[in-house]
Amino acid sequence: MNKYVISEEIKAMIDQKSISGASWSFVSEEKVENHYAGVMGVQTPFSERKIEEGLLYDLASLTKVIGTTTRILQLIDEGSLRFTTAVNEIIPSFTHIQVTISDLLLHKGGLPAEFPEKEAISRDILKKYFAQSCLPKSEYDTVYSDVGFLLLGEVIKEMDSCSLERSFQKHIFEPLMMKHTGFQPIDKNNAVPTEQTAERGIIQGEVHDSKAFKMDGEVGSAGLFSTLEDVAGFVKAYVTENRRLFSESIFDKLRDTAVNERTLGWEQKENSRGRSYLFHTGFTGTSIGLEFEGKNGFILLTNRVHPNRKDRGFIEARAALYTAYF
Repeated sequence: MNKYVISEEIKAMIDQKSISGASWSFVSEEKVENHYAGVMGVQTPFSERKIEEGLLYDLASLTKVIGTTTRILQLIDEGSLRFTTAVNEIIPSFTHIQVTISDLLLHKGGLPAEFPEKEAISRDILKKYFAQSCLPKSEYDTVYSDVGFLLLGEVIKEMDSCSLERSFQKHIFEPLMMKHTGFQPIDKNNAVPTEQTAERGIIQGEVHDSKAFKMDGEVGSAGLFSTLEDVAGFVKAYVTENRRLFSESIFDKLRDTAVNERTLGWEQKENSRGRSYLFHTGFTGTSIGLEFEGKNGFILLTNRVHPNRKDRGFIEARAALYTAYF
């Protein structure tokens, strides 16, 4: 792990216009080192504003681990849920969904990767879809599924009797002092822009994910905004096994679970020394990696979908950065 080399590689990605700018952090038990480079975007006024502390990023699918996975594991830790609890035990109207909480966390719940006809999605249509779904308890293939995490979001709302925003604030963000994390940014002008589309123009301060957008920006699969500083605090809480998150048994379960290169909510990768680390990305250009054994993590936040989602070499370069770090 050479932090200087990794930082120089990120700056080279900016120079080569793979991305406009980036915020990144090296997290250890002892300290957090935050870095910023580039500008917010390619067009005025974004091209004139430097990336700096406090900017908000659309976390996209990092919502799955920072919010949804974390709260589900807390509910299990509290004894309110079990890994073996079937969905229809929690939400009786989803009569025939017999897959378990563990199945959904491992993306083995039998649900598709994407919601059918997602352009027509609404909260009513989503609930109708789950009410009509038939998923008997079985051994399903591993399929990374947004739909599974939409379902876990419904489970959290049922268990906590409140919105995801309120649940995550009360149980995750407030205890970890993540003061700038949530589904609805207060200052949209402080958010880095994402994609420019014919339908929505330049998207800034509103969720990029189309399903979340059609459901008011608040679902279990996407929608959270945060700063590098808040995300670094979250990662530090994980790698130091902060008891404000979970008891020792849940951290052990995260470490010890390995099913088709996944653990609970996270992708599980292995480095050249045979040590495993947790990893997750978001479509907008966000990513987290963390290692329990070494008590360290690496975060890279970008808006790589700005001004469009064409990959300009970023995804391959990002993979190389995480390989180098871990």
